[in-house]
Amino acid sequence: MQKMVKAIKIIVLTLLLLAIFTRVNGATPPKLWLWFSGHASEAMSEINEHKNVIDQISFGGYSVTANGTFAGGANVTLIKQLKSFGIESWPLIGCGSTETLRALMSNPDNFISSAVQEIENKDFQGYNIDFEPYDGKSTNQDGINYGIFLNKFANALHKVNKKLSVDYFSNLPIWNLGAMNSSSTDYFISMDTYVQENSTFEAYLNIAQSKFNGKRIGVGMCAGTRPPPYTPYGPDPCPINAWTEEQLEERFQYLDNLIMSSKKTGSDEMPFSQINLWVLPVGDSWWKKIEIYFNRWGNKL
Repeated sequence: MQKMVKAIKIIVLTLLLLAIFTRVNGATPPKLWLWFSGHASEAMSEINEHKNVIDQISFGGYSVTANGTFAGGANVTLIKQLKSFGIESWPLIGCGSTETLRALMSNPDNFISSAVQEIENKDFQGYNIDFEPYDGKSTNQDGINYGIFLNKFANALHKVNKKLSVDYFSNLPIWNLGAMNSSSTDYFISMDTYVQENSTFEAYLNIAQSKFNGKRIGVGMCAGTRPPPYTPYGPDPCPINAWTEEQLEERFQYLDNLIMSSKKTGSDEMPFSQINLWVLPVGDSWWKKIEIYFNRWGNKL
C-alpha cells in the first residue's frame, strides 16, 4: 500500500511539473509575415533563402468595385510556390474610397459570398484587408458599420476554415478599434507601428494592447524608406532614412523584453502574435536580426 501511495505521489508530482513546464513554454512564439509588392526577383530570392522562418506572405490581388462587389484575382502560381515552401498566402483586398466602402458595408452579402468562393477555389489561408480611405469622408458611424462588416466576413470565412486579417491605423473614424475588436477577425495588424522612432512605436503598441488580445495583434514595421516629408501619424509613417544597426537592435531588444517578460510570468499569451514587415525585399540587416531573435523566441529556425 505504501509503495502504491508513493508511486501515485511521484506520478502526481511529475504531472504537476509537466503542467508547469507546459505553461511556461507553451505560448506560441510570434510568426513572421511579409508583404510582397514589386521587386519580384529580389523578393522571391529572399523568400527562398529565408523560407524556414517565414510563416505568411501577403500580396496584392483583390479590390472593391464602386458598387461594393468583389473584384480581382490572386496569382495562383505564387500561391502554389509559397505552399511548396510551407508558407501561407494571404492576398490583400484594397480600397481607398469611403463611398465605395459604404456601398460594401450596406450590402455585403454578394461581396462575402464571392470572396469565400474564391478562397475555396484557390485554396489560400486568409485575406488581408487593407482599406485606407484617406479622403476625409469617414464618420463614426462608418467605424461602427466596419466592425459589423468584419464580423460577418470573418464568420463566413471561419465556416470554411479560413481566416481574416485587417491592417489599420488609428487616425480615422473608420478604424474604431472597439468595434473592430468586437468582431471575430483573427488578426489586427497595426500600421501605426511602422514608425522608426521607438518611443512613438511603443505608444502605438500600447494602444493596440489596450484594445486587442495579444493573440490577435500584428506588429507592423516598415523595413523600407519613402520620400520626404516624413508623416509619423499616417497615412505613410515609413522612415525617410534607412534603419541603422543601432535602431534595429533597439527595436528588436524592446520586443524581446516584452516576450521574455511574458514567458517569465508563465503566461500562455504572447504580447503579440506576429511581426509584419512592409515590404519585401527587406535586406540583410533585417534578416540578421530576424534570425537571431526568432531563434531566441523559439520559432522554427
